Amino acid sequence: MDEAASNPEKGDVFRGISKAESQNLPGRSFDALERFRRHSRKGVAMNLNLDQATELVARTLMLALIIASPMLLIGLVVGVVISLLQAVTQIQEQTLTFVPKIVAMVASAILLMPWVCHRLMEYSTAMFGGGNVP
Repeated sequence: MDEAASNPEKGDVFRGISKAESQNLPGRSFDALERFRRHSRKGVAMNLNLDQATELVARTLMLALIIASPMLLIGLVVGVVISLLQAVTQIQEQTLTFVPKIVAMVASAILLMPWVCHRLMEYSTAMFGGGNVP
């Protein structure tokens, strides 16, 4: 880390200005510039254009869909099977489908947790590591 980044009195890394000069900026204070510098990743601002931001959101939503789909499909299958059993036996109890679906979805969430964690860790590593997002 360079000396200017570690000492705010020497100047701001992003703007190349000192604390005294920042007081003259309209609408910007040294504290705002310092927060911007402190919260940026490795001292470098991340500039995204519209296409990159759209791609990032699309990949994140796709990952959420992929992670949620096994549990949702298991809930759907259990619900259809219970509904078929209700139709065959003519039992029309509304709460009968609730408990088996909840149990099946919780069990699938427990069983799929290593896979879900692996996918999320892989995505986070690529995202924060600066590599290509899978």
